[in-house]
Amino acid sequence: MAMKVTRNMRSFITLLCLTLSGPLAASRLVYERVGQITAVSPESDNIKIDGASYRLATKVDVHSTEKTDNSLNVHSLQSGAKIGYSLTTPAKDKEPEISSIWLLPEK
Repeated sequence: MAMKVTRNMRSFITLLCLTLSGPLAASRLVYERVGQITAVSPESDNIKIDGASYRLATKVDVHSTEKTDNSLNVHSLQSGAKIGYSLTTPAKDKEPEISSIWLLPEK
């Protein structure tokens, strides 16, 4: 009997871990580069990171390690913020654009 309870408990714990790891895996920090915003102009789709100019993609996903309410967008970005970011190339002859940004802690 004790063996059966142990097996059932082990199955339950495994299932619980798999269920809880789904949302955690989806919120992992996934970015290619790190830098500090030196200027941002969402109206003209431009951002400067460490002095280098980049174009913002039509849709930029903005994430935070602290906020999870999905209210962040390019208008939430401020000069001086430390970020992680990813680039995409929209077409063969186009310059890369920033497609996602992670606001990083100030540490």
